[in-house]
Amino acid sequence: MKKNNLKKIIICIISFLVFICIAFSVFIGYTTKGLFERNPDTPTKNEYPFVIKKYIDRYGNKIGFFPDTIPDNANDYYCLFEDNFDGYNIHHLRFKTDKKYIENTINKNKDKIYQKIEYDKIDDYYKLIDDSFDIEDKSNTVVYILKDKNFDRDYTSGIITSKANEIVFFYASFNLEY
Repeated sequence: MKKNNLKKIIICIISFLVFICIAFSVFIGYTTKGLFERNPDTPTKNEYPFVIKKYIDRYGNKIGFFPDTIPDNANDYYCLFEDNFDGYNIHHLRFKTDKKYIENTINKNKDKIYQKIEYDKIDDYYKLIDDSFDIEDKSNTVVYILKDKNFDRDYTSGIITSKANEIVFFYASFNLEY
C-alpha cells in the first residue's frame, strides 16, 4: 500500500512540475514576444514592396510618390512607417544608390514638385521636414517639396537628394485628422 501511495505522490509531483514548466514557458514567451519580433513599422528591403503597397492603398497620393521597390544596388537602407506618432503619420525611406536612379526619381516626379530648395537655404517654415536622413556632406543636397503639401494642415511630403553622397530620401508626414 505504501508503494502505491509513493508512486501516486511521485506522479503528482512530476505532473505538477511539468505543468509549472509549461506555464512558465508560456508566460516567458508571451511577455518577451516583442523582444524577439521585428518592428513591423521598419520593413526589410524584401518586405518593402508589400508594405508600401498597403500604405499607398491606405493613404493614396500622400505617399504615392514612394518607389514600388528598392533598387538592387541600394545600400544603407532605412525605412520607417510610423502610424500615430503623436497624432501624425511619419513615413521615411532612405537609401544610397547611384546618381542615375536619383535623376530618374526626380524626372519621374517632376510634375509633383512644388518647390526646389537647396538644403542650406531651408528656413523655419519648412521645419516639418525631418533631418533623420543623416547626410554628411549637405553641400549638394536638394529638397523637393511636393505639390500636395499643405502646411496649414500639418502635412508635407517630398524627396531629398544628395548626389554627392548618392542618397535619396523620401518623406511624408501628416496629421491623422486630415
